[in-house]
Amino acid sequence: MASPHQQKLRIDGPSLITGNRLGAGSPAYRTAEGDWSDDIAAAAVSEDAEVVLGWLDAAKADYRRIVGPYVARISPEGATLSVRERIRAKGPSVAIPGETLADAAA
Repeated sequence: MASPHQQKLRIDGPSLITGNRLGAGSPAYRTAEGDWSDDIAAAAVSEDAEVVLGWLDAAKADYRRIVGPYVARISPEGATLSVRERIRAKGPSVAIPGETLADAAA
C-alpha cells in the first residue's frame, strides 16, 4: 500500500525538485548534492518516489533559502513537460518591453 504522500503526489516518471529563492524569487533546482542551482540541467532527477519525496522533505526544511518547493515531472529526455516549467526555466515566452522576441527565446 502506498504511503499518504504517494497517494497525494503521484510520481510516475522522472522528477526533480524546484522552488524559488527566498531573497530573489528566482527559480532554483535541487542538485544531487542537496544544494540549489539556477540551471535546470544541474537538477537531480529520479523516478523513485521515495527518493523524490525525501528530496522534497529536505527542500521544505531549507525554508531559509527556498520557498514553495514542489515536485516537477520531466520527460525522459530531460525536457520539462509543462509550459509552466519551461517558462520558469527559460524565462518569458513573449518579449519584455525593450527586448526582441529573439532575446526572450534565448
